[in-house]
Amino acid sequence: MMLVLLAAILLYAVPHLALFVWIQRVLPPSPLIRIAVLLFLLALMAAFYAGFALYRLDHPAGRFLLPIAFLWMAFVFWAFCAGTAVELWNLAARTLPLPLSPLAPMKQLLLMGAVCALAFLGSVWEAHTLQIRRVTLPLLPPTASALRIAHLSDLHLGGLSPRGHRQRLTETLAALQPDLLLSSGDFIDAPVARIESDLAAFAALNPPLGKYGVLGNHEFYQGLDQAIAAHTRAGFRLLRGEWVEIAHSLIVAGVDDRDGHRLGHRAATDEWHALPETADGRAVVLLLKHRPSISPAASQRADLQLSGHTHGGQIFPFGVFVRLFNPRLAGWFRISSRLRLYVSRGVGFWGPPLRLLAPPEITLIELVPRPAPVSLSPIPPEQETLQ
Repeated sequence: MMLVLLAAILLYAVPHLALFVWIQRVLPPSPLIRIAVLLFLLALMAAFYAGFALYRLDHPAGRFLLPIAFLWMAFVFWAFCAGTAVELWNLAARTLPLPLSPLAPMKQLLLMGAVCALAFLGSVWEAHTLQIRRVTLPLLPPTASALRIAHLSDLHLGGLSPRGHRQRLTETLAALQPDLLLSSGDFIDAPVARIESDLAAFAALNPPLGKYGVLGNHEFYQGLDQAIAAHTRAGFRLLRGEWVEIAHSLIVAGVDDRDGHRLGHRAATDEWHALPETADGRAVVLLLKHRPSISPAASQRADLQLSGHTHGGQIFPFGVFVRLFNPRLAGWFRISSRLRLYVSRGVGFWGPPLRLLAPPEITLIELVPRPAPVSLSPIPPEQETLQ
């Protein structure tokens, strides 16, 4: 764990060091000014770690410092991407026989600032653009009735979402009128006392087949008791290593996130136990699991797995790094002859309330009956002909 933390700190230090190098090219030759700029960048870098620690302790200073630190994190990575692109341009201009001119240091900084401003404006707009991803799957038995399932993930209630985000979400869910509402984890990111009104808004949603959810890693960060209490108040039944028959044609199973074990909780992660041995083709078996990892149990016993966790990368270029750990970043995947996987980009935010090239989404899945097999009657002997 310590090695992972050190690697993360070093990774975050690289764009700050590069930014200092680019800034100092246009500074006056004064050691005091350069030291002051360096200390300022180091303070912005340290604000993330200090703000995160204070936020986890529920200190008021954390709720002020952490949003600033997260916004700065996005800006410094955007600036690093733009600055690196300019450095490559300058290298090509100096070394290749092409009609290119290197950019001067001040023009490089101005371009970096323009990229950051455009990325920020685009991210704010995209964060407020809730998409409805609709899909129809012919998985139900031929005699079953169609079912509408609304799937949401990674809401992070109590996090740094802008005001009104939860209200837009619950109003949209109510307008969709699903038969069943499913949450694939990271539903909360704050103690219950701070999100009472948010939970009450979800409690007011009453789809006819109910609301079910599973625990993500952030629920365990808040504490198991808090997570269970929050889901109860919001009207969700948690599926913890178990399955339930929702209708004659649908079975929903769920498991806890594996981080529960790492944090010392008794997490129910056994998918062999959580999934029914066989549904005999009479029902669709749906697995709720926070992370988009695939187990042999799911491949053999489930028809559909709904996951989240990745946020679709949330803010470019972070998706490049997220994909290293989660190759199935977002969207639909055919895992086996039986199992389909959908990875949601999520509806909320971790870190800054921004999204770039990964808009928030609700997935509306309509399960419909699959075509009945065609029965071929044998031809009576007297009608057989030789070809």
